[in-house]
Amino acid sequence: MTPDVEKLLTLADRDLAAGRYADAEKEYAKALENDPDSYMAVHGRGVARTWQSTLLSGDPTALIYSTQDAFAMAERAGADTRDFLARVAVDLINLTSNKYNELTRIYTSIARKENTKAPSPLFFYTWNLSHPQGLTLPDVYIPMINYLAALIQVSEYLDSVLEGNEALKRRRLHNIGNLNIFYDWLIAFNATGRVAEGYYNQILEKKQQLLAVRSRLDKELSEPEYRNVPSARPEGRPLPGVSSDVDREEKVAHFGERPPVEIICPICGTIQKSNRSVCFQCSCQFIFDDEQ
Repeated sequence: MTPDVEKLLTLADRDLAAGRYADAEKEYAKALENDPDSYMAVHGRGVARTWQSTLLSGDPTALIYSTQDAFAMAERAGADTRDFLARVAVDLINLTSNKYNELTRIYTSIARKENTKAPSPLFFYTWNLSHPQGLTLPDVYIPMINYLAALIQVSEYLDSVLEGNEALKRRRLHNIGNLNIFYDWLIAFNATGRVAEGYYNQILEKKQQLLAVRSRLDKELSEPEYRNVPSARPEGRPLPGVSSDVDREEKVAHFGERPPVEIICPICGTIQKSNRSVCFQCSCQFIFDDEQ
């Protein structure tokens, strides 16, 4: 990798983390012009494009094909795909989590406007966002079902590549949690009469299989060898401040600075948004030295 390509990838990663997705896509594209074999750029460009997808435009499933291409390129180059897989896991988990929140905001805000109990088990989330102008619940049923189906494909793809990877078992469990929510959404949407019967039955079967996998992973991760094992930092992510200054008895972790996107708890390995100061999984306290 030349210094110019490395610089472009760094800029693109920072723009991606900051939510400047159009800029990140352009920088990944420039990196590919300079190095057509840059698998990081291929994957990053797909991620940036998918972040820009909305309920009414864009196709999240395109990310699957760009990431598959990136894995093939990495293998041809003899790269360590384990580090790349960790990067892919974080990118796809962040994306699907964000899109789930986005869809919930849209759906519940319209339902509140119409004073209607939406047919969703997630209706009781409270949001303070204005509704999309001019949309009613029937207007969003088909677009949301199609979008959820696309996000399900992304999460199922990630599960397939994480399956059997012992080092990323926690991240697989996190992804399964997202996938379970998407299944619940589509099962609930069946009440609208707009979900194809064959697809609905398929989702019900997958839901049962998923519950069994989640139960098994929960049990395995409670075993002593998995306790207090931090997740490795993904390659190429701009996540400064991950510190080894950890007091495990007092559950306190010192970071040089607050990371821009997510915090990986150094005690339990849980991935969470960087605005947190306490781990929601193990209650470890996060202290940021630059904020003292």
